[in-house]
Amino acid sequence: MIPRDELLANDVERRIDAFEEALADGLAPAISDYLPERGSDDFLEVLQELVRIELEHQFKHGQECDLDDYRKPFPELFAAPEVLKPLAFEEYRLRLQAGQNPARDRYADRFGIDLSTLGANPSAAIANVPVRSTHIRLRPGEQLLDFTIIGELGKGAFSRVYLARQESLASRLVVIKLAGAKPAEAHRLARLQHTNIVPVYSIHELDEQALICMPYFGATTLHHVVRSLQPGQSSGTTFLSTVNARDAQTMTGFDLPLHSPGSDLTASGQPTAESVQTVDQDSPLVGMDHEHAVLWIIQQIAAGLHHAHSRGILHRDLKPANVLLSEDGQPMLLDFNLAHDRTIQTTMDQIVGGTLAYMSPEQIESLETFQELDPRSDLYSVGVLLFELLTGSLPFGTGDGSHRK
Repeated sequence: MIPRDELLANDVERRIDAFEEALADGLAPAISDYLPERGSDDFLEVLQELVRIELEHQFKHGQECDLDDYRKPFPELFAAPEVLKPLAFEEYRLRLQAGQNPARDRYADRFGIDLSTLGANPSAAIANVPVRSTHIRLRPGEQLLDFTIIGELGKGAFSRVYLARQESLASRLVVIKLAGAKPAEAHRLARLQHTNIVPVYSIHELDEQALICMPYFGATTLHHVVRSLQPGQSSGTTFLSTVNARDAQTMTGFDLPLHSPGSDLTASGQPTAESVQTVDQDSPLVGMDHEHAVLWIIQQIAAGLHHAHSRGILHRDLKPANVLLSEDGQPMLLDFNLAHDRTIQTTMDQIVGGTLAYMSPEQIESLETFQELDPRSDLYSVGVLLFELLTGSLPFGTGDGSHRK
């Protein structure tokens, strides 16, 4: 079991990475040893991802497995349809890839997922659904195409993200994202040119993966700001100092020179006085109180969304971790892996879902009905972001009866 003092309460990625590494080492890790406490904010999120990883691992190695095997140890999973249904679809996809012919009515009866819309050739229908993992894992110093890896910045359900140097262009710092399969995300993003959307430099295909190269604007997201929020005490300047401090920690962690001295965080996650003094004084956030800073950030997010929506693209996974904050506090949308191009007729995008606490009611319902979403679904998620930034809490429970903070 992982010692509790080695895990932060909300350290989802560390738990998932530890479980994956144990599997890669040939061990037989128990999912229960890698879960946060039952009833915690992240319990269902971690449980869903660990079950998905284990299912994929077992099918890959020819082991007999069934989603129903998790019913007894983890009844919470089967009491949350919005969490269960993406897993049921994942199991169905894995069975098809393994050459099986699973009965679709079984999934309707046992998991409440209607697969009748897949038509006569389900294998073809799911061919473009993003694969939820990536088999390439890179280490610092490794070379991939024109990129030298500095370190891993993060990991999502569909991808891994690295900080790298692009050697042919003056060794500039870039972010490269390795995504499973050949997602349409990169080509969708390449069509989006807006101040509040992270742009794409280039797209490369590697076997069954896509490598997306993007500029490096730091490693701080709204997620980091939310965790350090003190409503009534925070301000636009403290938002900026959090960005400074987090980016400095990232650079220090990779043994890279800092852009500004004195950027650090206290033990409680608050920016130090030195980091407050080194913020970009030209940022619109300087001098704003907490409420006006939040409204300005939300306004910029809405502007980026409007640009995407006007080109027929929905984001479908808006949450704090998918909003990057640049050095001057400019919010930039990223991770369009779940983005849905409304100009392309497809319903299978719907099944992969988003992040429960930020999903609109119609998006949750679409996990079962595959109904078409429209821009209002993204706007609902923006409303959740607004509420959370203003209050430090989510407006509704996270699916397990709890609220953050």
